[in-house]
Amino acid sequence: MFGRPNSYAEVFNSTRFHPLKNREEMASQLKQTTKSLIWDKFKYPTEEFSDLESGEGKIIEFDDAKVRCV
Repeated sequence: MFGRPNSYAEVFNSTRFHPLKNREEMASQLKQTTKSLIWDKFKYPTEEFSDLESGEGKIIEFDDAKVRCV
């Protein structure tokens, strides 16, 4: 534009990234994202009040509600 060279042209070049260059890493990231966004939501809490030690606090599920135990 304006006939002058821009020293930042490469930084703002929309085609400078090639996300499919490393397919293994992209597949790994997609797998991790899917796991954290979908599958981790179906985990059932296994901790109970009796699992708490003295001075310990946790969030557990009790009567279908999440409860903070201190």
